[in-house]
Amino acid sequence: MVIKDKIINLSMILHRIISLIFLNEIFPNELISCIIWMYYNTFRKIKFSNRYDNSLCLKDDIVYGTGSNKYRQLGIDTRNQRTTFTQSTLLSHLSVINIACGRVHSVFHTKDGNLYGLGVNPRGQLGTPHFNTVCIEPRLLDINNVISVSCGSDFTIAQTKDGLFSTGINEIEGHYKLYQCFARKGSTSFGFGLIKISNVINFKCSALTLFVLTKDGLYSCGENESRQLGLSLEVHNKKKYINKLKKIDLDDIQSYYNGSHSSLILSSTGLFLCKYKNSPSRVNVDMNIIHFMTKAYIIYFTTKDGLYLFDTADNGVFTGEINTITKENSMLVFSNPNILSISSSNSGGFIETETECYGWGESSQGELGIGKIRVRVNIVDRYQVNKIVFE
Repeated sequence: MVIKDKIINLSMILHRIISLIFLNEIFPNELISCIIWMYYNTFRKIKFSNRYDNSLCLKDDIVYGTGSNKYRQLGIDTRNQRTTFTQSTLLSHLSVINIACGRVHSVFHTKDGNLYGLGVNPRGQLGTPHFNTVCIEPRLLDINNVISVSCGSDFTIAQTKDGLFSTGINEIEGHYKLYQCFARKGSTSFGFGLIKISNVINFKCSALTLFVLTKDGLYSCGENESRQLGLSLEVHNKKKYINKLKKIDLDDIQSYYNGSHSSLILSSTGLFLCKYKNSPSRVNVDMNIIHFMTKAYIIYFTTKDGLYLFDTADNGVFTGEINTITKENSMLVFSNPNILSISSSNSGGFIETETECYGWGESSQGELGIGKIRVRVNIVDRYQVNKIVFE
């Protein structure tokens, strides 16, 4: 990135902070979290985004894609499947600063605050007025002054200076339910609409859930079959799908990771797992964790030694008690003291270090970008780490 681009990015981040101070009345503690989050998302060298069998990567201001490209959602001018991260030539004329994958669509956030979409729009996830719209070239979406963006399976969430906006629907329990904006259930009018929440600090989408951190606390909505939303038992017993944001009963949230079937929340009082009947459950940790995420029954985390996994199913979750996470009951997946970030793929994940990027897990459509297809692997091969290939 040239010096001019760094100055532009710095001016953007200052503008966002000032806007959030005056529009959302962010308090000092939330402001610090907001600055860290914005800096990480603006200046981070490499960003990965994955949904199911397609993945995007933003590396040195260039967009790459791998996996399924049936609808050209990877930005590559061919429908051929990829097994390595290939430069997205359809986006070469855009100054992309953030990326987000859906199931069959992708969106790209540019420096001028615009959003561009690629892929197919059967559920309104691109915010276009027609169900069957197919964007084989980047399409400017009807939303301005975008600060950040994230995608679920068939929905898109974008934050602007005016608030949080949503478009699309989602597949829940085998049939489609419309939840545009997570507030206007039953609407047939597609397009970005305002979500009824204020003072937003940041937000994250999984394939089936949305978490929003505000100055008032952490809120969640979406699929709740496994109690991954961290809501009270009373709320869960009424509905297994929550179409409006509800507050999680934890204070002083420091960070969180919402997966499709389980979530982790770090507060000043400890780390909590959102899954099963006793959600959220306190997880005792006897290690210095740097990064963390969760997929189904597994907690993944990094320390100065590398990437570990902790299997909650084998460590007391079903009895209502989670044992302390230690080196002895965790598995070291990847030994490397220089891990900068970890992120999830459909059946595995990505690792960014100071010098290389790696993928682990299944890669049924090439979505790991490791140069090969890998399906139905055994427990040993599942955690084999391979170097990611960029072309």
